[in-house]
Amino acid sequence: LHITTEYSAVLWPWSGYVALYLRVRAAGQAFTGVASGNLVFTVVSPPGKGELQERRSTVTMPVRVKIEPTPPRSRRILWDQFHSIKYPPGYIPRDNLDIKHDILDWHQDHLYTNFHGLYDTLRAKGYYLEIL
Repeated sequence: LHITTEYSAVLWPWSGYVALYLRVRAAGQAFTGVASGNLVFTVVSPPGKGELQERRSTVTMPVRVKIEPTPPRSRRILWDQFHSIKYPPGYIPRDNLDIKHDILDWHQDHLYTNFHGLYDTLRAKGYYLEIL
């Protein structure tokens, strides 16, 4: 398993990101099983009030990935993440996370959130989904 990362310069509650890109190496093409390990990184923060030195926190994130050979083409579905649900005309997204009844803001437009029912059904029927 080959893992590369990408991250924003600033991580703060509700902003910033840490992205993992996972790829099975050619030598593991026929492997069926689980690959696991830890991703360890350090988060550096500015000094707190009255402190002189920056704060450093080491984060250990367990990674566990189920690996299967590429399924037949007839069982693969490509999901275009950027052409999913459209916002209503004139809709201005909010950053108020206390409003939980408005799924357009709270859950984002992702296969694992707003569309998880569809995802679960397709997976139960033996389909594999790849997200752009």
